Amino acid sequence: MLWILLNPHLQQPPRPKPAALVQLQASGQVQLVRNGEKATVSMQVPVSPQRAWAVLTDYTRTFAAMPDVKAVSLVSRKGQRLRLRQVLKAPYTFGLTITALLEGTEDSKSRTLRYGLVQGERIHALSGHWTLTPVAGGTRIVHTIRLKPEVPPLLLPSFRKLHDASLRENFKTLRQLMLAPA
Repeated sequence: MLWILLNPHLQQPPRPKPAALVQLQASGQVQLVRNGEKATVSMQVPVSPQRAWAVLTDYTRTFAAMPDVKAVSLVSRKGQRLRLRQVLKAPYTFGLTITALLEGTEDSKSRTLRYGLVQGERIHALSGHWTLTPVAGGTRIVHTIRLKPEVPPLLLPSFRKLHDASLRENFKTLRQLMLAPA
């Protein structure tokens, strides 16, 4: 975005050379693209899709390690459907503790996970999905989240900036968990 502001006469930034892109992905660089309420975060991790899926779907262990999650519990599981309760407290919650009940559906064959808000405090809407894709040298992890918080419009830019920082930190934590010995 800043690149476009500094170079308004150009339509889009030049694409990185393939070697540079490969190096960027191998480094574990977290990429985030935001469009209003929707944010997409991605990275490549040098682990098998099976390992990445095992870590991602170990919900209580994985999400308990995230800096913004203060508590997490698996409320129920029936086949591929599950419910999680999360308690969040982070800069983007402006010091408030937020509880959310999420319902998700796993598809272990395609390594996708879709979720939505069942009930939550100070949240108008929340939904998202995770996708794990095998790539040369590991697994590409993509998380798309659509979040509409109950905050005054004046605070939305601050909320999004803080939430984006939290998403990046969570992805770095997820990477560490995936790289740790099983």
